[in-house]
Amino acid sequence: MADAASRTGSRSWVDVLAPIALLIATASACQYLTDELRAGLHSDSALKSVLAAVALQEGRLVPHSWTFANGDILTTTPYAVLIPLQDLFGMSFDTNAAAVIICLLAMLGALYGLARSISPGPRSQAFVTCALAACAMSSANLEFITAQGAYSLYAALAFLLFSLLLRPASGLARWMPAVLSFLLAASNPMRAWVAVLLPAILAHMAVVLVPVPGQDQTRRAGLAGLVPMPVLSLVAGAAAGHLVYALVIMPEVQNFDAAARISPASVEHIRQVASRLPGDWFGYFQIAGAWSSLSIAMRLLQLGVWVIACAIPVAPAVAILSRRTSPALKHAAWLTYALLASGLLPLVVLEGLYQGTMEVRYATLGILLGVTVLPALAYQLRQTPRRGPYRWTAGFLLIIATATSFAWQDSATPVTADVRGVNLRQRMALVDMLQEQRVGTAVATYWNSHVLSVLSSGTVMVNPVGYGERLAPFAHHVPNEPLHGSAGPLEAVILSDTELSADGGDAVIEQLGEPRAKLKSGSFNVWLYGAGTAAKIFAVGHRFDAPVAPDMVAIESSPALPSCGEDHCSVRLHVRNRGRLPLATAGKVPMRIGLRGLGKDGQLLSDLGRVDFQVPLQPGQSDDLVARIGTIPPEVASIQACLLQEQVQWLCDRTGPADDPSVVPLEQAADPASVGVVLTGPGPSACKASPGVQCRTHLTIRNTGRFALNGPGSRPLIVGFRARKPDSVGGGLTEGRVMLPQPLGAGAEATATITLEAGDAGLDYQVCVLQEHVAWLCERTTYGDVPPTALDQPADPDLVGVVLTGPGFSACAQSKRASCRSTLTIRNVGKLPINGLGSKPLVIGYRRTTASPGSRAGEGRITLPHPLGAGAEVTVAITLEADQAGQAFQVCLLQEHVAWLCDKTQGPAPALP
Repeated sequence: MADAASRTGSRSWVDVLAPIALLIATASACQYLTDELRAGLHSDSALKSVLAAVALQEGRLVPHSWTFANGDILTTTPYAVLIPLQDLFGMSFDTNAAAVIICLLAMLGALYGLARSISPGPRSQAFVTCALAACAMSSANLEFITAQGAYSLYAALAFLLFSLLLRPASGLARWMPAVLSFLLAASNPMRAWVAVLLPAILAHMAVVLVPVPGQDQTRRAGLAGLVPMPVLSLVAGAAAGHLVYALVIMPEVQNFDAAARISPASVEHIRQVASRLPGDWFGYFQIAGAWSSLSIAMRLLQLGVWVIACAIPVAPAVAILSRRTSPALKHAAWLTYALLASGLLPLVVLEGLYQGTMEVRYATLGILLGVTVLPALAYQLRQTPRRGPYRWTAGFLLIIATATSFAWQDSATPVTADVRGVNLRQRMALVDMLQEQRVGTAVATYWNSHVLSVLSSGTVMVNPVGYGERLAPFAHHVPNEPLHGSAGPLEAVILSDTELSADGGDAVIEQLGEPRAKLKSGSFNVWLYGAGTAAKIFAVGHRFDAPVAPDMVAIESSPALPSCGEDHCSVRLHVRNRGRLPLATAGKVPMRIGLRGLGKDGQLLSDLGRVDFQVPLQPGQSDDLVARIGTIPPEVASIQACLLQEQVQWLCDRTGPADDPSVVPLEQAADPASVGVVLTGPGPSACKASPGVQCRTHLTIRNTGRFALNGPGSRPLIVGFRARKPDSVGGGLTEGRVMLPQPLGAGAEATATITLEAGDAGLDYQVCVLQEHVAWLCERTTYGDVPPTALDQPADPDLVGVVLTGPGFSACAQSKRASCRSTLTIRNVGKLPINGLGSKPLVIGYRRTTASPGSRAGEGRITLPHPLGAGAEVTVAITLEADQAGQAFQVCLLQEHVAWLCDKTQGPAPALP
C-alpha cells in the first residue's frame, strides 16, 4: 500500500522531522534518567541495585535470600541488565540509570519493529510511535516505564513476540515465539498469561473468526488457520517457562503474595470501579499536576495529551471496521483491545486490585500498542498520493511528543521534596552523617531504605523494615539477612520525625535497648547501635522455613489481658521460651503467638490476632511482648494465647501458664492483709490539661503482697486511678486502670505507661490497688519509695538463690571485635532482694575462669536497673570491651565482702579450675 511518494523516494517534512523528534525525546528521557531522577529516586526504582548485589553475592540470577513480591522474580526488568553492569562498575546511581536506559532503548527498538510490521509504509510512522513512547505522555508512564523500567524490558520482549505473530518467520526463527514466551512465563507465569499471552491468542482468534466485509475469508478455514505455527510455538514456550518457574525457581525462593487477598468483586464494587475508570483514564495521562495549577502553555499541552488518550481506545475500532486498513493493522487493533481488557477488566471484576488512578498502569502494553495504531491508521485511511491527513496527524503527534519531552526537564531538583517531604539534599546529608559515624549497616522504613543504599554507592546498606509494635523486616523486596556496607562496623536505626511521633521510639528501645547515641539529620532520627543489631531484627540464623517438630518448642505465657480503647485493643504477654529452639517471627512459616477468643463455655469463637517475637527468644529467655488488635467481640469472655507456626499448626499443647507461684487465679475476695503495693513516679496527676492533646506519664509499681497483680481470674488485683471531674464539665467520677506488661509477681517491680485523653488530664487522681468487683484497697497502697531490706550481716544461704538464663558472657566467647554486647536474664528465686541496700548487699558478679585464686583481676559486677525483689526477674544488657571479649567468665550471685555464692546460682556458668 505504499504511495507514489514512497515509491519514487521523495520525502515529506514529516519524514524529516519524525526521526529528529525521536532523537529529542530519547535524549530527553536519557537526560532525565541521569540527572533529574537522582533527585526523585525512591526505593521502588533503587531496589533492583540491591537485588543485584544479593545476586552477585550468591552467584545466582534468582537469589534465594530475597523475598520477592507477587511471584515476580524481576528477570524481565532492568535488574537482569544491571547484574553484569554492577559486577563491572559496582553499585551506584549511575549503574542503575545505565541499566534503565539500556532497557528503554530496547523497548523503543522493539516498538519500532512492531510498528514496521503493522504498517510498512513510510518509516515516519514508526518514528512517530517511538517518539510518543519515549516522551512517556504522562507523569505516571514516566515513573513506571522510564524511571523504574518496570515495563521497558518486559514490553520489549512482548513487542518482539507480537511482531512475530503479525509477520511469521521461517526456518529456525519460527521458534522465536517459544523463546520469548518462555522468558516471559519464567519470570511470572500469571502475569505473562494474563498480560501478554492470552491477549495475543484471543486477538489472533478474533482476526480468524470475526468476518470483515471486503476481506478474504479463506483464513478462517481449517485448524491450521485457527492455530498456526507461531501460536503453537508461543504456547509451547509459555508452558515450558511455567513449568520451570513452578518446579525449579519458586521452591527455592521466598515470596510475599499480596494476590492472596484478591477475590471476586461484588456488584457494588463492579459498579463503583466501572464508573470511576473513565475519569481515572484521563487522570493517568496527567503530565504536571492538577489543571488549576497549570500555565496556559501547559494546559494546551495537557489538552493535546488528552486528545491522544481519547484516540487510543477509539482508533482500533476504526481500523477494524474500515475497508482500507491492512490485515496486519486490524490484527494490531484487536490486540490493542485484548491488552487493554487484560489490564483494566481485572480491576473491575476482582476486589483487592483497584486502589486508584495509578492502577491504569496495568494497561501499559495496550496503551503503547494503541499509540502504534494511531499513525498507521492515519496513513492507511487515505489512498491519495499526498496523504495530507496523515502528515498533519503525524505532525500533531510529533509536537506533543517533543513538547512533553521538554516538560520533564528540571522537574526535580536537589531541593524538590518528594511525596513524603524529603529531598535529595537531605538524603545526601544523612548519607554523609552515616559515613562520618562509620555506620555501614542500618535499618529504615521501606521508602527510606534502598534509595539510601544506592545514593551511598553501597557504603551504607539500609535494610527495609516496618515499624509498629516493633521493628520487623519489610514484607517484600527485602533481603532475608541484612546487607552490610563498607562505611564501618556500627549500625543504626533511621526513623523520620513522623514515624517516631506515635510513641517516641519506645518500641525500639523495648526491642533493642538504649542506643549508644541519638543523632539528628534534618527530619531523620539516627540511633546508633553496635554490630549485630540488624541481625536481631532480621532473626539471622533463626528463620523458620519448614515445619518444626512440636516437641522442640514450648513456651510459658502470662494470661492475655487486653487494654482497649474506642477502636482497638492492646494485649501484652510475658513469655518464657521453655523449648529447645530459639523462637523468631521470621521465615516462610514463622513462629508467633496467636490470640483466640473463647466464650464463657470455653468454646473457640474467633481468631483475634497475632503477637510477634521482637527478637529471637533463646531457650530459657523471657520477654515482654505486645500486639495491637481490633476490637474484641462482646461474646468473647477470655483470650487464649497459643504458640503457633504460621500455615502449619497451632501449638496450644506446647503453651503453658507462667510458673510464678504468686500468679494464681483470684475468684474470691482476697485477704487485704495479703495485698500491698508501693507506688513511685509522677502518675496521672502529673498530666496538665491541654486542649485536644493526650498526656503520657508513667508509674512504678512494686508488689509487696503475696498475690500477683494483673493476674488471672474473674477478680484480679490491679492498680487503678480515679478522680472527680469539676462541675463545669458535668461533674462525676472518671477512673481508669494501669495496664502492666505481665502479671506482677510477689516482690516484683514494673514501670507502666499511662495515657490520658485530653479531657481527663489536669485532675487530682487517687491511685490505689484494687480487686475488681470487690473493693478499692487504698489502705494497702503506699506512696513513695519504701526501701528493700538492708543487708549489713552475712545472709542465710537458705534464703538466697538466682536462676540465670540467656546468652550471657558465652555469646562473646568467640568475639574478635572491639567490644561485644549480650544480654542476661536474672530471676531472684530467694527471699532477699538482689542489688538492695546495706553494706553487704547481694549482687551478681562475674570473674575470669583463668584468674588466680583470691585475685580480683578480671572481676566485675552486673548493674541492675532497680532492686530485684523475691520472685522478680529482669533482663539486662552487658558489654565486654576489647580486652575482655573472647575470654571465659563465671557468673554467680555473691554477697559483697562476704562470699561468692556460686552454689546458689543456677545457670550455664563454667566452674573454676
